[in-house]
Amino acid sequence: MELLETLVAERDIRHLIARYAQLADDPDTTGFAALFATDGVLSLPGKQCVGHTEIEQWLQATLKAGKARHLFMNPLIEVTSPIHASGSMDMLVLRAGDSGWALAATLRYTDRYVHTEQGWKFAERKLQPMMP
Repeated sequence: MELLETLVAERDIRHLIARYAQLADDPDTTGFAALFATDGVLSLPGKQCVGHTEIEQWLQATLKAGKARHLFMNPLIEVTSPIHASGSMDMLVLRAGDSGWALAATLRYTDRYVHTEQGWKFAERKLQPMMP
């Protein structure tokens, strides 16, 4: 791939990651699920959600815990072809409480991305808790 193509792909994937956090926090469960490929997978400890319906249902259930803010950092993205990429990043989850925002979790995501007719999507997102 040309350097410019790689840089554009990386930028678009960073936007995908930002939309993930913002749509989860807004909350927009339908928009959130649409960030995944049609057969996209969200892998969680002890659970795997496949496809838009299961991913949307998972987020709806998760939102019952209350307002949250997802903060991503340290993204590593490797574009391997015009339609495939992989990456990882760390995330902090803040939850709203009586005295303000409190740290609820630290996580690491390991991702596979795919370029579709609608742009870059998550092919698979694996979540690993990183709490001590």
